[in-house]
Amino acid sequence: MNSSKSYKRNPVLIKQIRAASIVWLIGIILIIWSFSDFTSLKQLVQIKYIPIYIISLLSAAGLGWFYYSYWQKNISA
Repeated sequence: MNSSKSYKRNPVLIKQIRAASIVWLIGIILIIWSFSDFTSLKQLVQIKYIPIYIISLLSAAGLGWFYYSYWQKNISA
C-alpha cells in the first residue's frame, strides 16, 4: 500500500517567505547604502569587507533554498 500525505498550501508559510524576502531585501539595501559613501572602487575590495560579502551571499543562498524547498513541496503535492 502506498501512503502519501496530502499537502495543502500553508498561508502562514507564504507569509513567512514574503517577510523573509522583505527583511533580506531591506538588509541588502542598507548594506549598499552604507557602501555608497566610498569614493573609489578600490576601497570595496579590501579584506575587511569580505565577511560582509560572505554574509550577503549566504543569506541570498539561504533565501533561495527557502523558496526552492517551498516550491518542491508545492510540486510534489
